[in-house]
Amino acid sequence: MIFSWPGEDLFEHGRDVALIGECLFPEETRYYNALLNELENQDNNWWRVAAALHDIGKAHKEFQATIWRKPSFTCHELLSALYIWEALEASPKIRAAVALTVLLHHHAMDRFERCIKSVKRFETADGFTDYVSRFSKWLGVGIRPIENITADIGTLKRWIDQRIYRIAVIGVGPIAVADHVAAARRGGYSSRLLEELKHEIGRRLEKCKAI
Repeated sequence: MIFSWPGEDLFEHGRDVALIGECLFPEETRYYNALLNELENQDNNWWRVAAALHDIGKAHKEFQATIWRKPSFTCHELLSALYIWEALEASPKIRAAVALTVLLHHHAMDRFERCIKSVKRFETADGFTDYVSRFSKWLGVGIRPIENITADIGTLKRWIDQRIYRIAVIGVGPIAVADHVAAARRGGYSSRLLEELKHEIGRRLEKCKAI
């Protein structure tokens, strides 16, 4: 099994975050998809792809080795973004927008240079090909099971313009919130962000409990 957190399956976590985010933020996720589909005329639920794959970088074998000791997944969002950029079967603009959405979900831009210097290669854990197949089938998109990616952000950066950046920012919030909600269910804790959100979207949270 590949984990997103001790005892939590990576595929199940990605699926849960996607479904929770769509339930909590239906208008925002539809708008994100509409903008991307209009951009490249490639009709798909690209926000769901971003949400489901937001932690795919945790499949790094070095990260998995820490899972039952002291989980340390610093910079996993960079690995997730690079994997999406390299492996997702879509146009460069679509891949860039989805990858940037994932890159931003843990404020990676604040530690961007440090991540680039410390993460040199994405080497996947055993069983990764099966996980890619499961994600691909559930999402209805092609994802290549690449097992070794060099952390070269340069090509991705060249495809990011103001329009792609604006689209990505629309998709970041729902992923970040849904990730906190999923984590709270997993560990029985409530983050500061989640406590604040209860005042803003309490009814939405109540409605989406069943997911």
